[in-house]
Amino acid sequence: MSDGEKIFKALKLGKVTGLGCTLTSAECDYLIAHDDVLTQYITLLEKEQRWIPVEERLPEESDWTLIRYKGYRVPYTLYYDIDRGWACGETPDYWMSLPEMQEVNNE
Repeated sequence: MSDGEKIFKALKLGKVTGLGCTLTSAECDYLIAHDDVLTQYITLLEKEQRWIPVEERLPEESDWTLIRYKGYRVPYTLYYDIDRGWACGETPDYWMSLPEMQEVNNE
């Protein structure tokens, strides 16, 4: 069961109060009424932010990625260049695109 499905199950069962939720009853009802659309959106987000096996595909562009080796417990960031491969010379087992950087307004 995905996180989104767990949230909707909690909403439907009325167990939102003990979870520190600040939604009103009307907002909960709205989410329940539109759970099919929200579930599709959550599924899409989870699909985009998942560990991708290198056997499935490699990153499409030269970019920084989060990588994971089977023997390591902690993932780390590494540069992948589509023309030259992985910066360390070894191929990881899994990778994930890093999210876009947010713009910072220093005014």
